[in-house]
Amino acid sequence: KSPHPDAAARAAAARVHRGARARRRALPRRAAPALCHLGPVLLFAPGPRRPAPGQLHRHGRRPARRARFRRDQVALGPVRVRVSRLSRGKCCRPRAPGRRADAECHLGPVLLLAPGPRRPASGQLHRHGRRPARRARFRQRRADHRRAPGLPRRARPGYPHQAARRGAALLPVGGGAGAGPAAAQSTRPVPRGARRSEGARQDVKQTFVDKPEQLQECVEAIARSERIGLDTESNGFHAYFEKVCLVQIATPDADWAVDPLELALDPLLPLLADPQREVILHAAEYDVVCMKRDYGLTFGRIFDTHAAAKTLGIEKVGLHNLLADQLGVQLSIDEQRSDWGRRPLTAQQLEYAFADVQYLSPLRDKLHAELLRREHMTEAEAEFARLIAKESRPREFDPEGWQRMKAARTLDGRGRGVLRELYLLRDRRAREVNRPAFKVVSDLFMGEVARRLPKTEEELARVPGTSPQALRKIGPSVLEAVRKGLEAEPLARPRPSGEGQRWRRGAPGAPPPEVQDRYERLRAWRKGRAEARKVEVQVIAPNAVLWAIARTDPRDLAALGRVEGMDAFRLEQYGEEILGVLRAQPVAAQQQKLF
Repeated sequence: KSPHPDAAARAAAARVHRGARARRRALPRRAAPALCHLGPVLLFAPGPRRPAPGQLHRHGRRPARRARFRRDQVALGPVRVRVSRLSRGKCCRPRAPGRRADAECHLGPVLLLAPGPRRPASGQLHRHGRRPARRARFRQRRADHRRAPGLPRRARPGYPHQAARRGAALLPVGGGAGAGPAAAQSTRPVPRGARRSEGARQDVKQTFVDKPEQLQECVEAIARSERIGLDTESNGFHAYFEKVCLVQIATPDADWAVDPLELALDPLLPLLADPQREVILHAAEYDVVCMKRDYGLTFGRIFDTHAAAKTLGIEKVGLHNLLADQLGVQLSIDEQRSDWGRRPLTAQQLEYAFADVQYLSPLRDKLHAELLRREHMTEAEAEFARLIAKESRPREFDPEGWQRMKAARTLDGRGRGVLRELYLLRDRRAREVNRPAFKVVSDLFMGEVARRLPKTEEELARVPGTSPQALRKIGPSVLEAVRKGLEAEPLARPRPSGEGQRWRRGAPGAPPPEVQDRYERLRAWRKGRAEARKVEVQVIAPNAVLWAIARTDPRDLAALGRVEGMDAFRLEQYGEEILGVLRAQPVAAQQQKLF
């Protein structure tokens, strides 16, 4: 008995087909055993999806799928044509609660048409693939750009796309699923690159101060405040002679961006120098030096959030990182390298400027509380005092700065002579046009010119590292510098300058061995102290202070206190330990005694 009930029927059908094939003689008799299973297909009349008798069916998957896609497009044709003819009321139905209502509002033009084999009945969602519905919705937006007020043209800035968040609808409808949160109410909206936190001020007035009456209002607001936030923006990335181009100040109830290119800051300076008023900054060294250089201002009392974070042992001490970790504020706008000397300032530059100061006060409160809890406030205040005492040094050009370039160590003597002439030429040109030296001629271009030694403009044009426009301005001067460098005496390979691990013991110009021994012992002590405190080694003492101690070799606290950089806090906290390290037997003496 056959295990399958239809086995007998299959065998009978096979005998009938074999007989029919033999009578019609569609195939040679010798091919019958190999193709008997294809007989029922090959004996019928050929069609668009059926080959002629005697041919195998070459069924490629891609053509069939593309044909099916074309049928889908044909089915959607009437939908696209009729979408633009619908009135506004039919394009968007009354919104019902839940995600289903949002989806129906988007697919309204499709759902209102008559149902078909590829079209659902009215009031039902289309269960087919996503692409046809998406393409139909795209045509709807192109055809009827006058949408209902509840459908914004694109997602609000600052919020991720609804499709990326897997919302129910791709377009936000009112306050339903997929819609971004409502904007916070304030006098001026929060910058696009920032998200507010619980500690942020909700209602602040933000003013760009470029008129005398506005400056007077700012001065009065500062005079009423015991604590303010401050930041400055300069044009160091766009000018050879750097200057302060914007001063941002945050008071408890308002933010100000003062334009020093339009107004004199004389009314502000006494208020910033008042020791009864605390000025909050981040990475204060740069701002302190710039204000002292341009206006002769010495701050009375500051709180540097950057220095406070380093004293606490926080690893990421950038402003963006601190705001994100301590306050939950995300700042995505970065205009630090913008040309702050150009006017008018863009809206994005002003948003960045205000965002840099409006969160300094709550950040200061949190770091201050942590310093008090860990009993590190004295150390932080000592660092603040050192920052206030920083002196601004006038910019001085080093004519031997070419020796610090990478190319100076790989060129021969003639190439180094050319490199020096190009280095001097670049500085002269940068002063003339008031542009940073790296924007006049790049280090890559100077190194390649010194290596290739071009003699003509054609050879110079083949040197990488600059543009044809720049070559038209400085090309003749560059060729003249090459000629002068070749005529000069070849220069020797430069030796490393300064002090540190680059020196080999006993090399020409290196510090004496006993000074190096003291410095290495001080470095080892500092490393252990920093690991115990879980802070960076520079918090304990900078390298410059260690070198100064190693050179002077003080024998008591009074002599140690006279070393540059040894303030009262370091002297009290680490003085005895440093003297103990200096009294210890040098490593070289221990080795000599051992042998």
